[in-house]
Amino acid sequence: MIHATLDHPNVSDILTWAESPTRVVLFLDYIENDAYFERKMIEYNEPFNLKDNGGISKLKNYCLQILEALCYIHAEGVVHLDIKPENILVTKTDCDAKITLIDFNLS
Repeated sequence: MIHATLDHPNVSDILTWAESPTRVVLFLDYIENDAYFERKMIEYNEPFNLKDNGGISKLKNYCLQILEALCYIHAEGVVHLDIKPENILVTKTDCDAKITLIDFNLS
């Protein structure tokens, strides 16, 4: 299981897994999330107020964390294949927010 070997603060952790002839069950770490990206996209059709410097600062912070995670997994030979707002979790909604990439099912 390739995902289990990944160790980065912005990539979800697999705690353990179980296999049967027909299924694989993953036990992932709990990540508290309020669907921030999804809610902003639905409410405003854009996730950040780019006219406000705070919005630009958040956007830079989030993009940097996403890119760091992607660079790490690519260096490990993994391609996510399903980057979308639903697979990017935000633990809080201020500039100190932590981004976590989830859902490596297709990788």
